[in-house]
Formats: sequence, structure tokens, C-alpha cells
Amino acid sequence: MNHVIEVTVTIDSTYQYDKVTSIESEAYFTIFDERYKKGKKEAWALKNQYAAQQNPFIEIKIDGKYYTAIYSEATQDPFGDLEKILKKIDKIKDSLNS
Repeated sequence: MNHVIEVTVTIDSTYQYDKVTSIESEAYFTIFDERYKKGKKEAWALKNQYAAQQNPFIEIKIDGKYYTAIYSEATQDPFGDLEKILKKIDKIKDSLNS
């Protein structure tokens, strides 16, 4: 059974965009960039659900269900944490498919 991994990221800089787009994963990424009007509205709506204030904010869902969120307020390296979590999920998926 294939599980769908969805990653939603709020950003506000080119550096953050480059970091998230360099991550290699089978996950589906959605990026809300607060530098643009549409992205700002969607980013704030997402962050408000979790009481997050800083960027990047990262939400991870598996099969449409909440898995975890990564808050910039709580970690020094949110993109490094994201890569670790995605690798962990891939290992779990591989073991389930074996």
C-alpha cells in the first residue's frame, strides 16, 4: 500500500525556498511564500491553526492525516529536521511494503 506524504511549508525568503526545494523525497510539497499576497494569506491561515508565528513552519501529513509539525520557534534547523523525518517515514514505508 502506497502512503501519500504531504509537506506544507511556509517561507519568507529565497534562502528558505532554496533549502526546501533541495530536499529529495517522494513527498508532495506545497510552499506558501509570504513575500507574495496569495502566499501570505495561506501561510498565515496555516500557521494560525498551530499558533506558529515564525517561518519556516512545516506541516507533515500522511494519507491526509496530521503526522507532525516543525516550528522554527522550537528548532535551530527546521529543514534538517524535515529531512530526518522524511527519511524515517521512508524507512517505515519500505518495511511495510516488504
